[in-house]
Amino acid sequence: MEFQRNSRPTVLVTNDDGVQAPGLRALVMALHTANFARILVCAPDRERSAQSHAITLTRQLQCSERQMPGAAKAWAVDGTPADTVQLALSGSLFEDNIDICLSGINRGDNCGLHVIYSGTVGAAREASIKGIPAIALSLDDYTSTTMASYSTSAAFAAALTKSMLGLMPGTEDLLHDLIGAVLNVNFPSCKLAEVKGIQMTHQSGACVESGFREQGLAQRQPAADSSEASTDVQERIFQAHMSQMKMDMTPGSDTWAVSQRLVSVTPLTLRCDIPFGQEAAAAHHPNPQAAAAVAAIIKAAAAAMGVPAPAINNVVAAAL
Repeated sequence: MEFQRNSRPTVLVTNDDGVQAPGLRALVMALHTANFARILVCAPDRERSAQSHAITLTRQLQCSERQMPGAAKAWAVDGTPADTVQLALSGSLFEDNIDICLSGINRGDNCGLHVIYSGTVGAAREASIKGIPAIALSLDDYTSTTMASYSTSAAFAAALTKSMLGLMPGTEDLLHDLIGAVLNVNFPSCKLAEVKGIQMTHQSGACVESGFREQGLAQRQPAADSSEASTDVQERIFQAHMSQMKMDMTPGSDTWAVSQRLVSVTPLTLRCDIPFGQEAAAAHHPNPQAAAAVAAIIKAAAAAMGVPAPAINNVVAAAL
């Protein structure tokens, strides 16, 4: 899909917590209040957390239109987060050209290796694959169940979106530099006055490690067309649970930044291989100006929110 700018930007909002989630609705209202873009919503009809980049291939997708304050149009889809973005960008539900895709605000962080499992990041990545600049947004608070609990993160999300769209001083014409990238943004759980700034970060190695508890046994009858014996099949039942957290508080990482009450902005690329030569490295970074663009976007958004943009690494500083 060729990227084209609209005179008034159009923002697609999705998530993995479901169309009714307070994080999504708080984000939509913050964007609506800021009044710089047309807002479209296409999100799963229920919670689809930890779906990563899964898409639906073997069944039909059912969509229902919803009324949502702040959104010009809203659809709920009985599919994965990536499904909703594919459908939204296909032209089947919306005729608009999408300028940017926002995924979130997720209930719980997506720092470190959580990006691999995250449906929030998967949805943003799908938009990026289609040539649409994208931001994944997550709040480091698994207990957030009201729109009010997302007010600070939604305000920062609106500022970052406005900056990324080139609507703040010093950010004009930067959006094109971020095609093929996803900004993975993680917000600390604190009041607006307690946020210490916005910082570009690298991905940490932190990750929740899952364990399993056996719940018992169940009897299942084999399907009529199954090759299994006609007698009932006995199955063991397990329930996943979070057993422990593998921590990584390396300074400059996303996990570290959030712990310092900084808004973490981690640029992610679509490539997963390790560059082994000059050509491979160039393929990983098709636009060498991307890092400088992210830094400028952070600087403008931080100024708008009245918080610092702490020093970034020397590589980016040299590019500016």
